[in-house]
Amino acid sequence: MTDSNTPIENTPPTQASDQNTPISKATTQSRRLISTWQAFNKAGWTQENLKQLQLINQRLIGYSERYQDEDHLTVAQAIEQVIAQCQDSLEKSKLDLLTQRVRDLAKITLRKSDKSQQEETPPQLKLRKPIYLAITDTTYAAKLAKQLSYFGLQCKQLSTKDELEQHLRITPPSILLIETNFCGTQDSGVELIQQLKDESRLDFPVSFLSLGNCTLETRLKAIRTGSKSFYVESVDPGRFIESIDVENSDVLDNDYRVLVLDDSRSQAHFIDTTLKKAKMTAKVITDPLLILDTLEEFQPDLVVLDMYMPGCTGSELAHIIRQHEKWVSMPIVFLSAEDDINKQLQAMSLGGGDDFLTKPINPDHLIRTIRNRGSRAKSLLALMVRDSLTGLYNHTHSLHKLDNAIQHNLRDKTPLSFAMLDIDHFKKVNDTYGHPIGDKVIKSLALFLKQRLRKTDVIGRYGGEEFAVVLPNTSATDAVMILNEILSKFRNIAQSAGEKDFNVTFSCGIAALAPEIKDASALSELADKALYEAKRAGRNCVRLYSGTE
Repeated sequence: MTDSNTPIENTPPTQASDQNTPISKATTQSRRLISTWQAFNKAGWTQENLKQLQLINQRLIGYSERYQDEDHLTVAQAIEQVIAQCQDSLEKSKLDLLTQRVRDLAKITLRKSDKSQQEETPPQLKLRKPIYLAITDTTYAAKLAKQLSYFGLQCKQLSTKDELEQHLRITPPSILLIETNFCGTQDSGVELIQQLKDESRLDFPVSFLSLGNCTLETRLKAIRTGSKSFYVESVDPGRFIESIDVENSDVLDNDYRVLVLDDSRSQAHFIDTTLKKAKMTAKVITDPLLILDTLEEFQPDLVVLDMYMPGCTGSELAHIIRQHEKWVSMPIVFLSAEDDINKQLQAMSLGGGDDFLTKPINPDHLIRTIRNRGSRAKSLLALMVRDSLTGLYNHTHSLHKLDNAIQHNLRDKTPLSFAMLDIDHFKKVNDTYGHPIGDKVIKSLALFLKQRLRKTDVIGRYGGEEFAVVLPNTSATDAVMILNEILSKFRNIAQSAGEKDFNVTFSCGIAALAPEIKDASALSELADKALYEAKRAGRNCVRLYSGTE
């Protein structure tokens, strides 16, 4: 792609006190969009990547409209138009145009930032803000920073109050881990954080670490600062990273994909506009005959159906949708001018609908209904498709995702690799340290894979100590390189068992999609054979299926 891999410059860091101004909302969202664009442009574009970028851009449009930021709004709307063009095909000319629009956004974002720093060379945007470790024990801080670096996290060690204050003025961290006695006296670190909170400068999450005597009074003071985490004597890197993911998640609870079918174009447009203002992704159709194809293509979280349309009713369509196992639990909301509650209940019972909205539709009622139904559906789906220990996809859903990826890649003629991982000598870990420590090791690898792989990659717990990874748009050579890099870092992570630390490794088998492979079971069987070769070669290695027994 011509010129597309050139780094996009971003705005210099602004002071923490500026972060809560209305204009900074759009600026912060712009930076997030530029960061995401850079990551996807490097990894390779897919339609799923494009959808994620569109979600971020739609939030930017929302912030720009809310705070009347015309500059950001104009560019964000231009980006939205290009994304719409790319949904038909990811042609080079369209992606180049997207690059230009994102560059336009970077210029606007620069102009909105601190004017006094504009003449300095802006730094390249990093995918994650650094973690600040405000710990006076520099040896321990260095050890913790090294462990976190294996997860791909950048840490900044700060040993004095002046150092911390200086860095906070320049760039707020993704999270601050501070010693309770950081400034030299009892609870002085906690008091410093309380001071930042009182001055409205605490716009980042904080965790505390007590390396000495820890009193209940200290912990109460820490809680009152708004801190979510408190560690005594040492920090478990896995637990700490989980807190970072919770505090810094870019995914909003109302990010729902809603398919709307209404034969009235004006009504459909009204619903579409209402949903997008609520930062949801909407797909509107007016022809009932398109419903099944659109369901398959759009993959919605919820469907809104008009009750009465030419040729069929909403109840009939809902009944057809429910006949497909894939959509049997998806929420369906009916729309109608019918206000007779008995007829509404009858329509829902016949078609399997979940709710009924009466026209004219109240926008707030529509949004609340979708959020409530969508939230419950996502919670139930998570219970069905995710492993309870790790939060990764379970065995069945991992194979389902692999099947989807195979069909997609066969259609688009793009590479696809599948990896199976098995923790080495896991029975010995359980026998030596106990099953709770074994569970911690499993969670550690799950978390490590989530940190080191792309969002577009699919990670599942295949069973026991086995994991599965689907790598779309990834050749066999690249897959081997990626998993070898992950293995080289993971084997250095210190697994904690009380006062003892130990290291674990894994074996990995990889198989690449080939023309003769048509389903998930065939590809997983080849990856399993490669995994067996890795174990036979002495474990602690990665092997690619070679086609020979």
